[in-house]
Amino acid sequence: MTGLPLTCTVEVGEGVEAALAELASIAAEVRPTDVPSWRVFARFADRLAGPALDLAEVRNVTIPRRLGGIGLRLYRPAAGALPAVLFVHGGWFFFGDLESHDTLCRSLAAASGCAVIAVHYRRGPEHPFPAAPDDCFETLTWIAEHAEELGIDPASLAIAGDGAGGTLAALTARRARDEGGPSLRAQALLYPVLTEAVPDVSGVPLVSADLVRSGWSMYAPSGGEGLVPPRTDLAGLPPTLVVTAEHDPFRDDAEAYATALADAAVEVTTTRYDGMVHGFAGLAGAVPAGRDALAAVGTFLRSAL
Repeated sequence: MTGLPLTCTVEVGEGVEAALAELASIAAEVRPTDVPSWRVFARFADRLAGPALDLAEVRNVTIPRRLGGIGLRLYRPAAGALPAVLFVHGGWFFFGDLESHDTLCRSLAAASGCAVIAVHYRRGPEHPFPAAPDDCFETLTWIAEHAEELGIDPASLAIAGDGAGGTLAALTARRARDEGGPSLRAQALLYPVLTEAVPDVSGVPLVSADLVRSGWSMYAPSGGEGLVPPRTDLAGLPPTLVVTAEHDPFRDDAEAYATALADAAVEVTTTRYDGMVHGFAGLAGAVPAGRDALAAVGTFLRSAL
């Protein structure tokens, strides 16, 4: 597995080049070339997400089960029974975790006024598909069943995710609809990966063909159906916000999914951020558009819930 591409030939927006330089500095120390080092890199990269906001409560929770629990982190911006958002982190299904997205989740809780519950789903290559989507659906169900102890309103639930987490969030929303899961009032998908194809990544930072192939091979080494949500049978899904970036090679597929949702009479809003790259909301400390995107997601969730 090769390292992360941190240079580009496209014209990027404010703060992106500075963020890439900082990521390059981290990469020079960590040298992310295998699964363990990628996971270390992702945790250090969290510092680009901006200041870690203080909230009313942040605590870890474990969903008990026979073969090991699912780790969660609960972020509460205020007291009382709050609307709740299940947040599914990105990281190509193998290197994100609760620490890599801690600052982003704090910012999202503050922006939305909602309790944010981040899930540390099982990742590849140790736990290939369908472990990750199974964990996300089990977590959503558990949250609704344990709303009182979490201090949340089970009638005001949403789901959100970035990158590969957006993929899993979309799959979970669909499964909740089809399998009688908790009713969702909204889903927010930040630059989701909604194709199994390797797109043209020439000149684009933060995504390489090798990384894409490696991520899919660890997530689903045998391939199979249901790895990404199809663009059919979408009626009845919750109101959706799709955030895309101009220089994200997965942009067109994400926007096509949004169009398919609209064609199925799902209320959907699509916002493309010009000059931005895949993962830009996680660079909000250096990139103003990242802060704008998180504020927009917060406003969307606050309105929906």
